[in-house]
Amino acid sequence: MRTKLLSFLLIISFFAGSLPTAFAQEAPVPEMPVVEAEPVEPVIEAPVVEPETPVEELPSEPGVVPVIEEPALVPGDSASSTEEVAKPLSLPAPIELAVLALDTESVEPFINLVIRHGENVAWSGTTTLPASGTRTATPTGDSEEISIATDSLLSVLLNLDAETDDFAIADLDYYSSLGSFLINCISAETFGEQCSQWQFVVNGQYASVGIDDYILSPDDDVYLYYGSPRRVVLSDTNVSVGESFTATAQSYDPTDNSYDPLAAYTIGVTQFDPANPWTPIEVATSTSAADGTATFTVPTEGTYDVAIKIPSEWGDYYDYPPTALIVSSTTESGGGTGGGEVDTGFDVAAAYDFLKTGQDEDGSWDSELVTDWSAIALALSGAPSDMKSSLADFLREEEVNLDTPTDYERHAMALMAFNINPYTGGQEDYITPIVESFNGTQIDDPDENGYIVNDDAFGLIVLLNAGYTKDDAIIKAITNFILSEQRDDGSWEGGVDVSGPYIQALKKVSSLPGVAAALSDAESYMRSVQEADGGFGDPFATAWAVQGIEALGQSSDTWIKGDNTPLTYLADMQDEDGGMVTDPDNYFTRSWATAYAIPAVKGVTWDEVLRNFKKPASSDNENEKDEDGNNTDSQTATTTTATITEEVPPPPLEVEEEVVIATTTLALVMPYPEPPQTSEVVEEPVEEPAAPNPLVAGAGQSGAWEWLKKFFLSIWSSITGLF
Repeated sequence: MRTKLLSFLLIISFFAGSLPTAFAQEAPVPEMPVVEAEPVEPVIEAPVVEPETPVEELPSEPGVVPVIEEPALVPGDSASSTEEVAKPLSLPAPIELAVLALDTESVEPFINLVIRHGENVAWSGTTTLPASGTRTATPTGDSEEISIATDSLLSVLLNLDAETDDFAIADLDYYSSLGSFLINCISAETFGEQCSQWQFVVNGQYASVGIDDYILSPDDDVYLYYGSPRRVVLSDTNVSVGESFTATAQSYDPTDNSYDPLAAYTIGVTQFDPANPWTPIEVATSTSAADGTATFTVPTEGTYDVAIKIPSEWGDYYDYPPTALIVSSTTESGGGTGGGEVDTGFDVAAAYDFLKTGQDEDGSWDSELVTDWSAIALALSGAPSDMKSSLADFLREEEVNLDTPTDYERHAMALMAFNINPYTGGQEDYITPIVESFNGTQIDDPDENGYIVNDDAFGLIVLLNAGYTKDDAIIKAITNFILSEQRDDGSWEGGVDVSGPYIQALKKVSSLPGVAAALSDAESYMRSVQEADGGFGDPFATAWAVQGIEALGQSSDTWIKGDNTPLTYLADMQDEDGGMVTDPDNYFTRSWATAYAIPAVKGVTWDEVLRNFKKPASSDNENEKDEDGNNTDSQTATTTTATITEEVPPPPLEVEEEVVIATTTLALVMPYPEPPQTSEVVEEPVEEPAAPNPLVAGAGQSGAWEWLKKFFLSIWSSITGLF
């Protein structure tokens, strides 16, 4: 009995010493029943014998009580034996009540998130994953609140957008026909504003649902990136008929911004089919090898798309965007559509060499104007591949200083010549500023005279290659303005210098009223001002005039004055170093004129150089409405699937109970409920603590007292067990 009592007292002293001070002050100790112990004979303690080796000094940690271990009783002995042997003291591990208190708090789950555009990362880190429930999201420019899951990827991004200035969701679209949101544009200091090609990957897998329907799980690794998940890289984007080239299929890895070979996929060389816009005409196909490559030879000149064919249970389709391929005849000089093989004496290779002398390491020239016009020249067959490669990187990755609509038009033409999407492929959207400059009648680019006419010519060319058609209101209005500005002699303000661009622009809308007559008058004017040397005054005007002649379906070598043609004039104006002779005689002016001359002597119009691109969903003509006043949008399905691919996501989390949160702000506050009680607690009348317990504040005001009740009940059970 004496031994049991001693053990009991030691247990009490140990737990009392381990209790935090706050518990000792706050928790009232319930009264314990008094148990009378039997009388015990006094114990004669034997003298302690000093050990031969020194005893290690015990640490004096607060709340640690030494425990005296007793020897096991030998059969026949009794607890009342007076011969006790001292044992070395051993220390039990202290109980960390603070840790126990923290266990009662809810730990918020999180996900890992990276938002990037190429090498430019807007945000990287962990962010909280809210509990399952519902909230609302509002599309940009709309007041309708749409219900979404609080633990969806869209909800997490909206929360983070409200918390940080590192990025912003600049345009959020909702497609009621699909019941799905689409993040159209994201802006960030690191990469500006990028639109239309945002993709997301969760744990290395693409999703088959929209960003608002994808339910996240704790510790998910999420990458939201701008671009295409796959691409085709060509060994040369401009080849001759019968010349072989290599196409390489690659897949994008957002974890390190790299591309990996994509093996065993079909690569196709196709052409657009006007009768079936969604299914192109297959010219040639091949399966990619282990390194992702396939070799092709195209027998017919023309413009082609090269893309990866994606298998799907709904029918195979070609990936978007494709890579452009131009296949030309083997003629390096002379006419184009009607010229045949005419040797004008112009040295195209020397012209490229001259341009190369001024190209900087980043692929550009010191002048943005020369850079853009050189891009159009380098997009043609026979251009040096090293010049094209570095310039393509510049056009995609570098920001340029653009002020006027004509600046945006020229730069958009440069990107489109290199098959770079002018909406999304560069550092900003270069089409929208052109559209926004439209004042209802014309593209308004004011100068001291009130307007510049040729901005409408270039605007028409660009927009008609950027998803707009002759049926769009803006195209009709610009066309009517150009027609209204044509003079009686068939010219426009600026004379022969701008006649070539207007002819090229109007030729694309020749079916509209009045255009055919305007083109006829323009041709008559051009013939009347051609000079005896075959040219039109200077290399600049002559180069554009040649392209206008080609747009009319004629060959410039048939425009003969004496023994001269526009092409022989350009050859005569080429210097020995390959550059054009100009006044003033400086590299800037000479390279500018040389970049103009190369497409002209190759007989290629701008329409033949520029690639066609579709409008993003949010850029559809707002003036076109159906009978009910709704915007007509034939491309919704195509643009929406930019972020919906064939992979199947993990199943959504099962939610036992849906928590509906009403809020009008993007930043949601999700209160976490107290953890459910897993053990039954005996209810006793207790006195309220004087102050809340700081150790368990997250679990509620009564957490400490509930713990103490359980503790003393367990002690009482121990007492009754001892006796």
